[in-house]
Amino acid sequence: VRVVQDPSQVRDADFLVFATKTYDLQPALDSMRHVFPEYVVALQNGIQKDEQTAAIFGDGRTLGGVAEFGGEIMPDGTVSWTIYERLAIGLMPGGTSDAVDALGESLNRAGFRTEVSPRIRTIEWSKFVVFAGLMPAAVLSRLPTFQILKDADLARICLALFRESAQIAACLGIDLED
Repeated sequence: VRVVQDPSQVRDADFLVFATKTYDLQPALDSMRHVFPEYVVALQNGIQKDEQTAAIFGDGRTLGGVAEFGGEIMPDGTVSWTIYERLAIGLMPGGTSDAVDALGESLNRAGFRTEVSPRIRTIEWSKFVVFAGLMPAAVLSRLPTFQILKDADLARICLALFRESAQIAACLGIDLED
């Protein structure tokens, strides 16, 4: 693997992964617009990342993607992994292909627990609904997730936000998963 610090030094790639913070995605995409990979995936939290990616690389090259892992900073400053479920990828807005299946197999062999899903929008929106419901309470309370959900008032706020976000998905015709 060749590593570069200057994106203009990248000449070609079969697969690009953008794993930046959401606010850094657009500059990262812009810095790689000279590359024409077979597939591109953006792994930010949120639901606009796929459209941003497709605007640069095209609908046919853009995969939906979700990284479901996380942790919490403990009182002593250590990090505790709380979730490591999967890396999910799939064709947008849905479906599968032999090439994406092969990509998923390659990622699994490399040690990434990867699922190729024909329902990637469902997975993306399901994560977003949870994120949209928990994040405001987490930021404002500075509490770990389990304490937020144990507090009746904070849990009610989260539930209201979950339901509101789920209604948006339903209006868009996107099913959610547990």
